[in-house]
Amino acid sequence: MDIQNILKNLTSLDALKSLTLTLISIAIGAFITYKFLFFIFKKEMKLFRNFKRKIFVFDPPTKHDATGSGMEAEFYEIENNALFKSVHRKSGTNIMHTNSINSQCLVVLGIADDFNYFKAVFKRASDTKVPIVIYTYGNSRALEDKH
Repeated sequence: MDIQNILKNLTSLDALKSLTLTLISIAIGAFITYKFLFFIFKKEMKLFRNFKRKIFVFDPPTKHDATGSGMEAEFYEIENNALFKSVHRKSGTNIMHTNSINSQCLVVLGIADDFNYFKAVFKRASDTKVPIVIYTYGNSRALEDKH
């Protein structure tokens, strides 16, 4: 073998090695991109499914609310947001309101002075396995004495 054949074979080998590494890099990059986009897509689909849920706002009268308006401002913001399908407000401490909780809803629950009402709504929502948002009227320690 002369020097030209050796250099030609080395050049072909280097080209093959370079092509192989490039294809492997592209495959790994494509796989990571696919996994990342699939992860994001799953999260987005979950978010959009939750936007279709009915929202029940349980707004019991409470002493924790300094303004005396209850969850009026929060309810107004949720109700006027175009992303949410339907919002239903349940004011007062009537336990019968819990019958409207089903598996296709989201519950926003205010902490009231009547802790039995809170427990009844919370138990019903947890048994139905729906998402629950607990509103403490700005008093982040509202649950501390009860638990």
